[in-house]
Amino acid sequence: GGSNTFTMSGGSITGNTAKNGGGVHASGGKFNMNGNASIKSNTGNGVFVSGGATFTVSDTPTVMENKMGEDASNVFLAGSKTITIGGALDEGARIGVSTRVSAPVTVAKGADSYSVTENDAKAFFSDSSGCHIELKNAEVNLCHGAPHVHFLCGGATCNPPQGVTHPNCTSTTFEEIKNESDLKAAAQTG
Repeated sequence: GGSNTFTMSGGSITGNTAKNGGGVHASGGKFNMNGNASIKSNTGNGVFVSGGATFTVSDTPTVMENKMGEDASNVFLAGSKTITIGGALDEGARIGVSTRVSAPVTVAKGADSYSVTENDAKAFFSDSSGCHIELKNAEVNLCHGAPHVHFLCGGATCNPPQGVTHPNCTSTTFEEIKNESDLKAAAQTG
């Protein structure tokens, strides 16, 4: 609590049980998780973030396979709490997230000097099967339903992905457009 700092730069927290925060209950102070630190297989949330706490991640942390009862509950964000991304998240980083706040809701933001990237957003996943993660305005957001996808096409013949129909489509290739960075990339390639 208070102004204390707990920095987890490696190692693992596994197999614990608590009402909230089976792995770590951050209700005040700072919890920094970096390196290849892992919080897995705990009951009562992997990490419970509430009150005046800040939870900052960077490098290759994993918070996964934690439960609250029978449901996945890896990082639970109470109220309007968010995760701070203090530096780049590497490819192996995996952080499940949930909240009681109705989606869409921001669940992670960059530290003051860090701008969140698409690669950072890919580290996060929703603990709820009814939601997904999206990067919007350099913030990681938890959103309802499946991601909204658009396809770009054009050419002499049409071969859309299964289940997609475009009567005026004339291309044999499709670009999947899920977010602003996909659209910019598609525009640059043609």
